[in-house]
Amino acid sequence: MKNKRRIGERRRESRIAVIVERDRAYGRELCCGIADAALREDGWALEFVDADSLKRPKVLRGFDGVIARVVDDAMAQRLAASGLPVVDVFCNKRYPLFGSVDGDQAAIGRKAAEHFLARRFTSFAYCGYEGYNYSDERRDAFVALLKGHYHPCSVFRTPRRALAEYDASVTRREDVTLGADAHSLAQWLRELPPRTAVFCCHDTRAYQVLCICRNENIAVPDNLAVLGVDNDPLVCSFVTPSISSIDNSGHRVGTAAVAVLSRMMRSKAARKNP
Repeated sequence: MKNKRRIGERRRESRIAVIVERDRAYGRELCCGIADAALREDGWALEFVDADSLKRPKVLRGFDGVIARVVDDAMAQRLAASGLPVVDVFCNKRYPLFGSVDGDQAAIGRKAAEHFLARRFTSFAYCGYEGYNYSDERRDAFVALLKGHYHPCSVFRTPRRALAEYDASVTRREDVTLGADAHSLAQWLRELPPRTAVFCCHDTRAYQVLCICRNENIAVPDNLAVLGVDNDPLVCSFVTPSISSIDNSGHRVGTAAVAVLSRMMRSKAARKNP
């Protein structure tokens, strides 16, 4: 028999850990979507938890659920060990124990290609990071749509040494400074034909491209046109010319993540109290 709450008894809040970087606009929009949707849940209390704090034992004790950007296997293992319902909003890998919510990365890639085609570009390039689903899916859709219009696309191949640095500096700290691949990236940009349209996996990457173009005296937008993703007003406006960018709908992803976590928590509660 289910326990009935006594009249006037205060219901215990559900504590929800939110493990999301907030340095860039996408992370903040994601958190705003989570916060707005949580207001419609019964007794949810959101709390920010730093990803590095997961290394401490029992840091998630007392929580009822987690929404997180699960950036690597080590983080996934720590979250799984908590036994809590977890919704991953990074989705670089699929973890069977977790719920997941992601944006439509292919749609973003197609939108970028359509943007450039509408402006009658005939030379195209993509700059991202191999092995990260959001970047690979945006690249593949971008390249495929251009191929359908008989346009080839140059793709920057990230050196392996840069990928390890990317995980720490960009995924976790959302750093915009030039990284280990700056020399290779500069060489690739110098070799692109004039009037090339460059689609970058996000605004941070676009910012790095524009910084290198300035250092290499590559005229933007005369020689290269650059498009990013996330529509971060600070990053996009911090270079000249400012970065054109696609909105990544972080708010909707955050809202959907709350709905998924709510279902997971109700399912767990039902199993506890059949």
